[in-house]
Amino acid sequence: MSAVIRPLKWFYHEFGIESIQETGRNAYLMILARACRMFAYGTNTLILAIFFSALKFSDHQIGLFMTLTMFGDVILGTFLTLIADRVGRRKVLLGGSFLMVLSGTFFAVFENFWLLLFAAVVGVVSVTGGDFGPFRSIEESILSQLTTPSTRADVLAWYVTTSTLGSSMGSEASGRIVHFLQESKGWAPVHAYHALFWIYAVMGVVNALLVLLLTSDCEIEGRQEAYTRLPQHENDRARVAELRGSPAATRSQGNWVKRGVFWFSSQLAEISAPTRSVMYKLWFLLAVDSVADGMVPYSLTNYYMDTKFHPAKSTLGDVQSASYFLGAVSAVFAGPLARKIGLVNTMVFTHTPSSAAVLLFPLPPALWAAAALLLVRAGLNNMDQAPRTALIAAVVQPSERTAVMGVTSTLRTVAAMAGPSITGLLAAGDRFWIAFVVAGVCRLAYDFGLYALFVNMKLHQHEPGAKLPGAGRGADEEDALEMSHLSLSSSDANDGGDYDADDGIAPTLSGREAMPVPAADGSLCVPSPTTHAETDPEGYYPPSPPPTSQTFTLRSGKSLTLHLVGSSPLEAHHLWNGSRIISQYFETHSNEVKGRCVLELGAGAGLPSLVCAILGARKVVVTDFPDPDLVDNMKKNILECEHIPTSTGENSQDSVIVADGYVWGADPAHLLAHLQPLGASKFDVLILADLLFRHSEHSKLVDTIEETMRRVPESRAFVFFTSYRPWLRHKDLAFFDVARERGFVVDKILEEKMEKAMFENDPGDEDVRKTVTGFTLRWPAEKCALEADRRA
Repeated sequence: MSAVIRPLKWFYHEFGIESIQETGRNAYLMILARACRMFAYGTNTLILAIFFSALKFSDHQIGLFMTLTMFGDVILGTFLTLIADRVGRRKVLLGGSFLMVLSGTFFAVFENFWLLLFAAVVGVVSVTGGDFGPFRSIEESILSQLTTPSTRADVLAWYVTTSTLGSSMGSEASGRIVHFLQESKGWAPVHAYHALFWIYAVMGVVNALLVLLLTSDCEIEGRQEAYTRLPQHENDRARVAELRGSPAATRSQGNWVKRGVFWFSSQLAEISAPTRSVMYKLWFLLAVDSVADGMVPYSLTNYYMDTKFHPAKSTLGDVQSASYFLGAVSAVFAGPLARKIGLVNTMVFTHTPSSAAVLLFPLPPALWAAAALLLVRAGLNNMDQAPRTALIAAVVQPSERTAVMGVTSTLRTVAAMAGPSITGLLAAGDRFWIAFVVAGVCRLAYDFGLYALFVNMKLHQHEPGAKLPGAGRGADEEDALEMSHLSLSSSDANDGGDYDADDGIAPTLSGREAMPVPAADGSLCVPSPTTHAETDPEGYYPPSPPPTSQTFTLRSGKSLTLHLVGSSPLEAHHLWNGSRIISQYFETHSNEVKGRCVLELGAGAGLPSLVCAILGARKVVVTDFPDPDLVDNMKKNILECEHIPTSTGENSQDSVIVADGYVWGADPAHLLAHLQPLGASKFDVLILADLLFRHSEHSKLVDTIEETMRRVPESRAFVFFTSYRPWLRHKDLAFFDVARERGFVVDKILEEKMEKAMFENDPGDEDVRKTVTGFTLRWPAEKCALEADRRA
C-alpha cells in the first residue's frame, strides 16, 4: 500500500495540490470557474475565424472584427477591474458572467456582422483563446490575496493548468461536434457553428453559479481605502485634486476622450511611484509580447492551417486540443520549476522555444510539420503565465495588485488590438506568413528583454515572512533568520528596524545582532561575516537583554520558576507553547513517563523534563545545543526545582534529572551513558517540543530518535509543535513524512488552541498560530519483534 501512497504524497506536496488545499475553498472554485470558462473559449476559438469566413466576411473584416472586439474588452475590462475593489469583486465577476451569456446567445442566433460585433464589443468573447474581459485580473488578484509567497506559484500554476485543460477539451469537443453535426446530421457548417455558441452561453451560467459560491474572503479589506495614496509633494496634491474633479479639471475635460484619459491617469496615479517604475519596464515588454500574440492568435492560426492545408474540422480540433493539452501538462511544472530556478528564469527559458516555434511556423509544407510546431508553441506557451502573475504580485504592494493587474491586462489587450487587423491585411494580400515571422521576432525580443531587466530584481519586498528564492542561503540559516524575524516583530525589547533578508544578517531580540546557526561540527557560525566595527559609532549595538524567568503552575498547585537566557540564536529565550502543552499532557497522562527513561531534545528551559522528573520518571536527560550558557541555564533550573525527587545521594550522576549538550544527529553515546547505572541501554520516551520549524534538521532529528529510542512497542517520541509560520506549515509537517519513510508509525494524539497567539503581531493565519498539535512516533510491531529476536 505504501508503494501506492508514497508517490501520491510526493505528487501532492511537490506539485502544489497541498497549496490549493491550504488556500481553501475559494481557490478551488476560481480554478474550476476558469476551467469551465476556458472550455467555452476553446469551443469558439477553433471555429471563430472559420465561422466568419463561412458567413462570407472578408479577411479584412475578420481582422477588424477581432481588433474591435479586443478594444471592447479593453474598455469593459478596464472599467470593471478598476471598480472591482470598490463595488465588490464577486459582483463584478457575476456581471461578467451575465455578459458572457449575452454574447453566446447573440452568436447562437444572429449572423449580421454589426449585431455580432455589438455582442462581441459589449459582451465577453475571446477572439484569441485567451481569458479576456474582467475575469482573469480580478481572479488573479483574489488568488494573490488568499495565497502566501510560498503557495502562490503553485496555486497560480494550477489556475493556468486547469484552464488549459478546459481549452483543450473545448477544442476537441468543438471539432467533434461540428464534424458530427455535418457528417451525421447533415447540418450546414454555419448551423453547426451556431450550436457551439449555445454551449458558450451555458458555460456563462455555470460561471455565475460558481461565483455565487465564493466567500467574503475574496473581497479586499478596507475597500474604500484600497487605492488611496497620500500625496507626497505639492504638485502631487494639485494633480490628485485635478484628477478628482476640481474646477480646473472639469474645464479641461471637455469631451469624453479627455475624460477617459484623465480617468485612466487618475487610476494609474493611485499606483505608487516605486511600483510604477518597475511596472513601466514590464508593461513595455508585455506590450511587445501582446502585439505578437494579437497577430497570430489561435483562432487565426487555425484559419491559416485551414486555408493552407484544408484539413477536416475534426482533425483541426484534434491538433488544437492536443496543443492545449500539452500546455496544461507543461503548466503543472511551472510552480515546481519556479521554486527551483526562480520566476524570471522559468518565464524566459520556457517561453523562448515557444517563440521560436512561432517564427518558424510558416516554413513547413505539410500539415504534420506545422502541427508539430504548433504543439511546441502551445505546449510551452503557458509555462510563463503563473510565474508572470506571481512576479507581478511579488513586486507590488498587496493593496495595489488589483489595479496593477487590471492595468496590465488593459495594456496587453490594447497592444494586441492592432494585431488582427494587421494580419487581416496581410492575409488579404496573400502574405499571411509574414505575420508569424514578425510575431516570432517580437516574442523573442520580449524574452531577452525580460531576462536582462528582471533576472536580478529583489522580490517579495512588501510581504511578511517571505523568503527570497535563489539567494544562495542554506536552509538552516533561512529558518533561523525567519524565526528571528517573527520573534522580533513581537518583542518590545528593541526598535531594531525592518528585516532585510538580502543582507544576510537578521536582527535577533537584541536588535542588530547577526543570527548564528549550528554547524555540523557543533560550533556556532554566523551567516555573514560582515561587521561594522570600523564604521559604526561606539554604542551603536545595544546590549543583549538580561535573562528572564517565567512561572509554570502544575495541576497539583505546585509552581515552577523557569529561568530563560536573555537571548539565544536557537530561540531558547522563549518558553514555547509546545513545551507548555506537552507538560500539561504528561500531567494528565503520567503513566506515559512514570518509571521510564526520558530524553528531551532542544529543551531550552527544560519545562517538560522537569515535569517528567516530578511525575516520577526513572531518569530524565534534558538536552539542548552545547552552548555553555544554555546548558548552565538548564542545570540552574534543575538545581532550583525543589519538587524533584532524588535518588541515592547528591552526586549529579545519581540525580533523577541531568542536563547535557547535544547536537541533533551526532553520536548520542554520552547521552546513553547516563542510563548505564540503571542497566538501561536506550530511552523509553523522547520529547520534541516546538522543534519542527528547523526544516533542514528533520532528518537529523529522526536519526537521533532511531539511535536513542528503545525498540519496544511501549516506546514513544512525543512531538508537539505550533506552526508559527502558517505559510510553511507543510514544511513543518514534512517531518512526519521523513519519520514514516524511516519506518515509524505516526499517530496524532492532540490538538489544542491557545487563548492567544504567542506572537500576536506576527503575520499569517492566527488560528494556526494559536494551535498546538501533538503527535507520537512509535516503532512498528515487526521491528520490535525483530529486535526481540535479535536480543534473544
